[in-house]
Amino acid sequence: MQLRYQNVEEINLEFAQDIEENHLMSLKCMYLQRVQCINLNACQKVTDSGVEAVTVACPKLKSFSIYWNVRFTDLGVEYLVKNCNGIVSLNLSGCENLTDQSLKLIAYHYTELKHLNLTKIKFNLSDLSTH
Repeated sequence: MQLRYQNVEEINLEFAQDIEENHLMSLKCMYLQRVQCINLNACQKVTDSGVEAVTVACPKLKSFSIYWNVRFTDLGVEYLVKNCNGIVSLNLSGCENLTDQSLKLIAYHYTELKHLNLTKIKFNLSDLSTH
């Protein structure tokens, strides 16, 4: 357990092009219980597995941003809602591989959401009433 990181509240890796799955997987064994904000915007090598690692390591997240990541899918949203129930700010803008299922999960699990950015995502809104 890495106690030296116990007071970290925010991790900003925006446009960190060299961040890969193995970097995020190492977070699973760290003590990051105080982290409330993660920014993975434009980290193109991050996939759903990396998101799972982050959400397991940081269950008290309030803000999660993964703008413009084409490897982030509905599975990543599933990990997010499963592991982090206190999200109030969510930015998924430009994550082109999300479906209506993600929107349903977000609407159902994040009733206290204050900020939601879904620009540049093409949802089929006709299916949303069937949840």
